[in-house]
Formats: sequence, C-alpha cells, structure tokens
Amino acid sequence: MKIFSKMLIVQGITVSNVPHLELKNFWKPCMETVRKWAKKRGWDYKLFTEPLNDDFNISTWNQSLIPGRETVTHNQFYKLQWMDGWTDYDYVIWVDADCLIYGDPMPFDMDMFSNHSAVESCNFMLNRTLLGRWLRPEMSIWGGKQSEVQKAIDWARYQFEHPDDQDPLLQIIRTLNTTPCSDSHFGLDFTEEIFMSAYTHSRLGKGVNLVPLNVGFSATARHRGELRTDTWLPDTIIHIAGSNKIQLLSKIRAYRAYMAYISKEH
Repeated sequence: MKIFSKMLIVQGITVSNVPHLELKNFWKPCMETVRKWAKKRGWDYKLFTEPLNDDFNISTWNQSLIPGRETVTHNQFYKLQWMDGWTDYDYVIWVDADCLIYGDPMPFDMDMFSNHSAVESCNFMLNRTLLGRWLRPEMSIWGGKQSEVQKAIDWARYQFEHPDDQDPLLQIIRTLNTTPCSDSHFGLDFTEEIFMSAYTHSRLGKGVNLVPLNVGFSATARHRGELRTDTWLPDTIIHIAGSNKIQLLSKIRAYRAYMAYISKEH
C-alpha cells in the first residue's frame, strides 16, 4: 500500500436539516465507515456538521422550480467551504455523507507509480453532459492534489464575487436555469455539479481529471431508480443516492454479509 505524505478525507452534513432517526440509522453509520477507513489508511479525517459562513450562498442565483429542493441545493454548495484552505495537506478528498465504504478502496486509484494524472490533478467523477455539450461532474467523491483542488474552489469563489466577469458557460447555465425545462438530466436546480460544469469542461487536461462513474473504486446504489448490485464490488465507495436511504443501506448490508458468507464457503 502506497502512503501519501499527508492525505485528508473531508465530509460534511448540516445535521439541523436531517430528521433524528434518519441521522442515527443512516447518515452516522455511513460516515463512520468513512472515518474508520481513513484511520485504517493512516489519513486524517474531518467532519463538518454546519456551514462555516455565508460563502457560496446561491439564494439570489438559483431559480428553483422543484418544490422543497431549495435547502438541499444550498447544502450542496457547502462542500466548497469545507474543502477550502487545507494547505497543510498534499491531498484532500471529499466523500458525500451518504457514501458507504465497502472494503478498502483507493479513491481515483491514486497510485503514485501508475496513475500520474490522478495524483497531479483535481479529480471528478464523470456523470454525464449538460444538454449533450458540456461535461457535468459527479461530486459525491472528488478531490486530489490539494493545490489543484484549491484552484477549483478559488475559481468558484471568483464566480460569486465577480458576477460581471463570470465564465461565459456559467452565464449560459444560469440563464438556462431560469427557463422551464422538461429534461430531468439537466435539472432545474442550480446544483454544485451543474455550477462546476463550467470549470471541469474548460479545465479538462489542465489540472482536472475525469474518471468514469462506477468504474474501479466507485459504485452507486441505484441506476435510473432501480436497485443495482453489479457495481457493489469489494474495495468500492458506494454512493447511496436517492430516497429510501435507510432501506437501501439495509439491503447493502445484507448483500455484503451474504457475499462474505459465500466467500468463506468456497
């Protein structure tokens, strides 16, 4: 196992917005697997439970047309706060609070001797494209070289602080956000992933590396609303996205227990 000189795993969840039973029975157990994994690897771990300040406030930007999503959309941008400023570390990785560690994964396969691009980049999962044109990242797991991560956050901060000098693509996306659209893959909420599409699309190969979703170390619990197990391989980070999270976690636990049982049998 390769040891990085200094690695930090960051998680965050605004606990005041989460029902108590869901926090106890889903979010905390998932986050505990991440904490234990970081400790096993010899990496530092930091958990935030509330926003640090009012940075990256999109209340005046987001023209949400999906009832009840406003708070969720705000929370998605807090990860830019929580990933900011970790200059004491060589590498910093974000893991969503609804991710479960299965085994001992290596995020972005960051082996210093076989994947130089991941080690030297800010890495995102490649989710899909916006309207078939612009690369939209999946940010349930993202990060990498701290200096490159900081460049992404500094870019994001500049977009907020200089609205008259925003990235042209971001201006287009913001305009589209105000226009009703039936394409659910685009989404009407101004999420952090849609926002960062303007960065990943323009910076690909220039400090940004994109990794296909559900390849190698990553997995999802659902695909187009259906439960999936084809990506739940050992040494993966399982993102339990969507609704019914407690039930999904129970199914994943049962699956892992079954796989452990049959492996002992053979």
